[in-house]
Amino acid sequence: MTRAFANNANLSEVRGVRIGSGAGANLTGMLAGCAVFGSDAPVVTYELTDTGTGEGASLTDLLAGSFTGSVGEGSAFALKRAEGTSRATFADMTGAFDGGVDSASSMPSYDLSGLSDAPTSGNPSFAYAFRNLSAVKWVTQASADGTSPEKVPGLPVSEIASVASGDIALEAGSGLVLPREWNISSTLDLRGMFFGCTALEVAYLPGLIQRSRPVADSLFEGCTSLWHAALVTPLSSTASPSSVTSMKRMFADCPNLTEVDLRGVGTAYVDLAGDVDTGAGGMTDMFRALRSSSPPPESRRIRTSPPASSSARPHQ
Repeated sequence: MTRAFANNANLSEVRGVRIGSGAGANLTGMLAGCAVFGSDAPVVTYELTDTGTGEGASLTDLLAGSFTGSVGEGSAFALKRAEGTSRATFADMTGAFDGGVDSASSMPSYDLSGLSDAPTSGNPSFAYAFRNLSAVKWVTQASADGTSPEKVPGLPVSEIASVASGDIALEAGSGLVLPREWNISSTLDLRGMFFGCTALEVAYLPGLIQRSRPVADSLFEGCTSLWHAALVTPLSSTASPSSVTSMKRMFADCPNLTEVDLRGVGTAYVDLAGDVDTGAGGMTDMFRALRSSSPPPESRRIRTSPPASSSARPHQ
């Protein structure tokens, strides 16, 4: 299925079941360069079930360059897994959902709950995996029943002592849903994973850091609408958080960031030289340009926490 439907700029609807579901299936570029419309764009709906779910399937550049024009309201992309279909491991998904270096995807909804796990060896790269998805407003994992969640937990602290913040509602049809308990523990490269997702407001990602010493530089750099980011350990886990190696520019150019929960990010292997603004170590420019050039408003206040967790929350 390599580049089977590539560069079909007017392809607005796709329905597929068990495409490339055999072992070693090659779906490289299968839908690359598709659905590139002008201002009068139709609703674009792609729904793939049990596609690329075979052991060792390649999803390289699956959607590279797609949805880079306009799409109609209600557009959605879904890569789902039918009930009873086991989760295998893919061979490679480099560039599969990358909006591009000098382009951006205008698709607002990605249900990727049917993605396979990462291969157990070979150190697959997730660098820039979801770069420049410019219309996605939130990202989290699927609910226990595999559906898109309606809300995620707020911070474990609030303006009232010992009381957690309220849940955060998620707008339907405007988010990125990842597989529940997605196993990507073999990767050491998370650089720029959500780089340039300018509409992204909420990121709740339990268990994203699964293996010691991945690089998480620029993880959310350029997410100019981001205000809540939570990288936490799964509720089912009793293990200590795995340590990253570097978090340089992790939240650089995120001027609206007011809530951060990093309880799922260890720092045992991070070079802590300097500080998060000007240091030369593994947290260089971690919050670069977090605040605008003007003084912060009185309604905003910064909360400090232990090294494994920090938070900044607007006063209510």
